[in-house]
Amino acid sequence: MFLIHNVFIRSVDTVWNNAPLVTPQDEVSFAGYALTMAAAIHTHHHSEETIVFPFLAAELPVEENIEQHEQFQAGLKEFTAYFQEVFNGEAKHDATKTRELVASFGGALVQHLHDEIPTILPEALSVLDTEGFDKMMLELEEHIKSAPGLFTIFPFTLSNHDYAATPNWPPIPGHLSWFVRYIAVWRHSSYWKFSSFDMAGRPKTYSPGR
Repeated sequence: MFLIHNVFIRSVDTVWNNAPLVTPQDEVSFAGYALTMAAAIHTHHHSEETIVFPFLAAELPVEENIEQHEQFQAGLKEFTAYFQEVFNGEAKHDATKTRELVASFGGALVQHLHDEIPTILPEALSVLDTEGFDKMMLELEEHIKSAPGLFTIFPFTLSNHDYAATPNWPPIPGHLSWFVRYIAVWRHSSYWKFSSFDMAGRPKTYSPGR
């Protein structure tokens, strides 16, 4: 699970770093990218609260994880509302405002992502019922595969994952990975110019005007 945490941390960095560079012709695409990031974070934490944490709570303390989710929700909601306005053409992108909004939730989010790791390490999970854990993980995987976002959250995730370091992640069927990398990515291809990596896993940076 920590690998998806890395995806979120990288994506927050890309929004922060690219905010002053975004050209007027790219601001709607940047808004689409920012909205996808927000949707991915929300989807991940919703799946934790509805599938993962209820199972873990039988043997492990999860209250702090849930409380930490609440600490960045207001800022993330405001971030989402602003970028929806930019996406709809109701507001112009403003780099200073973007960074202020990222600052309103980014620190709490990143701290939570770091703090959560010890609670999901194998040593901590060893007290759980193995059969029940495997069943929960299957439910989580099915939830992820069935969730909306084939043309948004999936390309977003793959383009912010360090493929060279961990080539076998995320744990999705090969045909789905192929579809996302070579087909789905093109529907909103202008969004992914802001991502950390291209679909081949090569690090990249945003080039204004391209």
